[in-house]
Amino acid sequence: MPAFIPSRAWLCGGTGSGGWNYVYDPSHSRGRPIFVEFVCNGKIPGTETEVSDKPVLKFSADGTAPIKRVTLVRNEKNHQQWEPGAKTFAQSYADESPLEGENRCYLRIEQSDGNMA
Repeated sequence: MPAFIPSRAWLCGGTGSGGWNYVYDPSHSRGRPIFVEFVCNGKIPGTETEVSDKPVLKFSADGTAPIKRVTLVRNEKNHQQWEPGAKTFAQSYADESPLEGENRCYLRIEQSDGNMA
């Protein structure tokens, strides 16, 4: 049975209710703040969850400039990409082909002004 871990290793600051994270540390996000929400089957970042069906990842971002690209990284490899072109972005993604064993997931968010999280 695959296990999914929405990672927050790249996030700094506190985690609010609902999995919101405020990214502000220049060593982890370059430049201006970006708000990011990321959950897997309702579990907040940093928690492990066993899944018996397709895992559903839900994420959103609220940037300070239009978001150029959002990359979902699974087990250190680019897995999916979106190019929203807007300051806000929300997506629900069901992983149709989860890998056996542990699946570590995180987001890479790039804004049009060069800032990223």
